[in-house]
Amino acid sequence: MKEFSAESAYSIETIQGNTIISKSGDLSVVYELTEPECYSLSEEDMQKRHEEYMRAFSHISYGYIHRQDIYLRDSFDARDMPHGSFINDAESKHFHNREMLRHHTILAFTCTGLKTLERSYQANPLRYSEALSKEDRSKLDLFLDEVEQATSILSSLPRTAVREMDEGQIQRNIIALVNGFQDDAGMRDVLCSDKLYIGSKVGGISAYVMRTTSQMRSLSLSQIELSDTILRCQCRCWSR
Repeated sequence: MKEFSAESAYSIETIQGNTIISKSGDLSVVYELTEPECYSLSEEDMQKRHEEYMRAFSHISYGYIHRQDIYLRDSFDARDMPHGSFINDAESKHFHNREMLRHHTILAFTCTGLKTLERSYQANPLRYSEALSKEDRSKLDLFLDEVEQATSILSSLPRTAVREMDEGQIQRNIIALVNGFQDDAGMRDVLCSDKLYIGSKVGGISAYVMRTTSQMRSLSLSQIELSDTILRCQCRCWSR
């Protein structure tokens, strides 16, 4: 049985603001995406959003775009709904404690192959970008400009917001994700065999790759389904 150290298995060097720096020379900027649910949109609206997504992502000349959709099974809390009239009270009673899906989306843009990134960070964690080689610094500056253009296009879509995640939000999401979104925020063992086991939760993993438009080289999608709290976690990754 091949063994791995915790240091080699955990590839994140550090998290600063909405930026994740890895030990392998990758840098990711992470956003929280809020958008209307697909069932609330017409076919025309869906097509328009697809076209704008492709236009936004076409600005990223290299690296990866990773979208993670997390759906959590929950109960609706109607206590904040309007009360006082017969209709309002009846509506509140009808929806209170009904099963629902709580959905949130994380969008990450990753710049790969920054050969001097880890060395620069270790030399000066606060000003690592200034210590990069000329090639890596030019590559990173271009990447960040392209991400700004892409997020600006997405933000202009109706009922859509793109917000930078902070360090605390990213860390909490990582811990929650790898531990199966437990209510007690405790740590759980993860076992990958014929199924995925996270503590007492059991699920499966499926993945496939499909071609997109000529602007995007490929789209890979992995899907994790667990019983109880987690209904579905979908991860989409576009490569350039």
